[in-house]
Amino acid sequence: MRLSVFLFILFSLSNSYSQLGCTDPLAINYDASATQNDGSCMYNQTVISTIELANPLPDLLMEQSGMIKEDSMLWIHSDSGNDSKLFAIELDAYTLDQEIEFSNIPNADWEDICADDEYVYIGDFGNNAGNRTDLKVYKMSKSELFGSNPASIVPEVISFSYPEQTDFSEQFNSHNFDCEAMVVIENELFLFTKEWISTSTSIYKLPTTEGQHEAEFLGNISCDGLITGADYDAQLNAICLTGYDLNFGLAPFLFLLWDYTDLDFTSGNKRRLDLDWPSHQVESIAYNNEGKWLIGNEYFSIGPIAFTHQLREVDILSYYTSTVSLEELVHEEFFLFPNPAKEGIHIPENILSISVFSQSGQLILETFDNPKWIDLDPGIYFLHLRTNDRLFTQKAVVLN
Repeated sequence: MRLSVFLFILFSLSNSYSQLGCTDPLAINYDASATQNDGSCMYNQTVISTIELANPLPDLLMEQSGMIKEDSMLWIHSDSGNDSKLFAIELDAYTLDQEIEFSNIPNADWEDICADDEYVYIGDFGNNAGNRTDLKVYKMSKSELFGSNPASIVPEVISFSYPEQTDFSEQFNSHNFDCEAMVVIENELFLFTKEWISTSTSIYKLPTTEGQHEAEFLGNISCDGLITGADYDAQLNAICLTGYDLNFGLAPFLFLLWDYTDLDFTSGNKRRLDLDWPSHQVESIAYNNEGKWLIGNEYFSIGPIAFTHQLREVDILSYYTSTVSLEELVHEEFFLFPNPAKEGIHIPENILSISVFSQSGQLILETFDNPKWIDLDPGIYFLHLRTNDRLFTQKAVVLN
């Protein structure tokens, strides 16, 4: 009977109070009455710390440009002016473990790499001068790449153009059709442009099939910087971009996209996180695990000052969450009871950790010891609940 009443209340609420708005309690414009995210969330400027893993990386990676993680290995490539090679770094020791030089995959300007379950994709679409008419993505099977003779791979070639680009004259670092970031999701490639003039990023979609294609424009996102890399967190269905801001002498940042509808990345939350790592040209990013991301930078020097090529890690799990809908709350795994409560709230057994925030976004309580019960003063709270494979937010009310 109790569950039936609960379901009736949820059904009534979902029909009576459904409205668009910002659903993230960490946003400065959070709307407690909103039940559907409209992508309007705004955030205070936030600086996050980085953890140094390797400084420097092997010299062959001085101009690293893209990387992916496969098992315990990090596969990295360099950009224009370098050989057609992939380098494997052992993540425990951060030493060079393997080197593959391809004989059939030229490197005009490799700028990013991504992978799905079966294939690896290398984006040869760097275009600083804006005059390239040979943009492409190389596609190769993992079975060949990690097989006995990867150097002789003949890849599929996904060639493309931007329909919006009509001027192909040389415009070095002064146009909006450069690209250094790519992810693959559900058999589609998504490109994020590096826009020298607008300092925003445009999103384009490509099929993963060989041939000549026109990239499909999906939208533009303001990020106040140059986007240089991308990767995808499949567990939380989130994308993390990396880049740097030229206005502050190469100030690196991350840019998060999550809680979007389907694959419309402009429809969800967009949050920039500045890094406490000034004057480094961050070029590559790879998802590691549980909200942790690996980032790398190119070597460069200014007079006698050198900025070495490094590998660092950032933990941003607490900055992006996926909100549980009213319909999802009927499932036992998300059931908080009682809610509203008078004394405390029972936490389901499958919740591994919990962070409790006030209505204003202040962190009230955080525990990682598989809590079963929490006591809270009267008020309205937002609980960030983490399971093995998911992080989500739920509103809780404690009565007088």
